[in-house]
Amino acid sequence: MTGSHALLPRALVSLKSAHPTLKVSVVESTDESLLEQLAHNQIDVLIGRMTPGGGRDITQIHLYDEPIRVVGRVGHPVFGLTDPQLEDLAAFPWVLPPPTAVGSRLGTSFGQVGVWAPANLIECTSILTIRSILRATDTLAPLPMLVGAEDEHLQVLSVELDAVPSKLGLTHSSSAELSDSALLFIDHLLKGAKEIEAELL
Repeated sequence: MTGSHALLPRALVSLKSAHPTLKVSVVESTDESLLEQLAHNQIDVLIGRMTPGGGRDITQIHLYDEPIRVVGRVGHPVFGLTDPQLEDLAAFPWVLPPPTAVGSRLGTSFGQVGVWAPANLIECTSILTIRSILRATDTLAPLPMLVGAEDEHLQVLSVELDAVPSKLGLTHSSSAELSDSALLFIDHLLKGAKEIEAELL
């Protein structure tokens, strides 16, 4: 879901405004699945968290940094805790990504304090589903910081998840030549990234 809530819509609106007849297909999945599609030339570019060891045949461009933060509904009991720590959060219900590279790093954050064992867990990557669950229950979820900050029904917890990479990047194949359409999209993506980076400062 990284980039899908702010950067991608902004880039697509800008691109389609300048080139209304250009067809764009958006595919949402885990980074691992998208990297596989990229390797088989089924997609042109991937937007997601930059993680080391992505492969020899890919090029990554850093766009901006957006940390992952723990998010809950406004009025969630966790916000009544004084200086909550990671060990205080495992007792609540959680929505987490599947055990992918980023999901594993999230587990590492909890593993550092030895309490990563939520009994009540949903695995999900759909931002619409996650938002609805968070608003209706005492569930917590790790989300890109802008998601929590821009939703009046959600609140961002001060706890940091340092093990989860904060760098948002653009990835494309090094061996396949990008089409003119893909290059146009990348131009608008880079422009949107600069705007968001300035807003985050």
